[in-house]
Amino acid sequence: GIIEGVVLIFRDETENRRKKKLLQESEKKFSTIFHSSPEGIMITSLTGEFIDVNEKFLEMTGYNKNDIIGKTTSQLNFWKNIDERKKIIDKIVNEQIKHSLEFEFIVKSGELRDGYLSTELIELRKEQLRAEKEQEIVKKVEDKING
Repeated sequence: GIIEGVVLIFRDETENRRKKKLLQESEKKFSTIFHSSPEGIMITSLTGEFIDVNEKFLEMTGYNKNDIIGKTTSQLNFWKNIDERKKIIDKIVNEQIKHSLEFEFIVKSGELRDGYLSTELIELRKEQLRAEKEQEIVKKVEDKING
C-alpha cells in the first residue's frame, strides 16, 4: 500500500526535567557540605559498613578511602567496644537520639581517641543508613588517665 500518514507519539517532559534539575541541585548542595565540612562525617549502614566518608574523617583517622569503603567498623576495629556500638545504634534507631553521644574509637595507627557522635537516620539506595558526624575531642587516652 501507499503510505498516507504518520503516527507521532510524544510526551511532555517539562515536569521530569524540572525534577531532575532540582535533584541535581540538591545532590550538589549535599556534596559540597559533605566534602567541605570541618567535622569528620561517615555514612554507614546499620551493620557498620562504610558507604562514604569525607576528607576530614580520613584526616582524623589516618585511613584512605580504599582502606575503608565497603568494610565494616568491626573489620577495621574502629570501636573500642563493639557492645557500646550496638547500644548506641539501638538508641539511635529506637529512641531517635541524634546528638552528643560520647564514644571511643581507634584510628588506623591503633591510637585510642575520644569523640562525640551526632547522628541522623537516612534512607539511601532504599537502605536505611546512619549518617554519622563525629567530632573529635582531640584528647588521647593517656591524657585522660594522667589528668
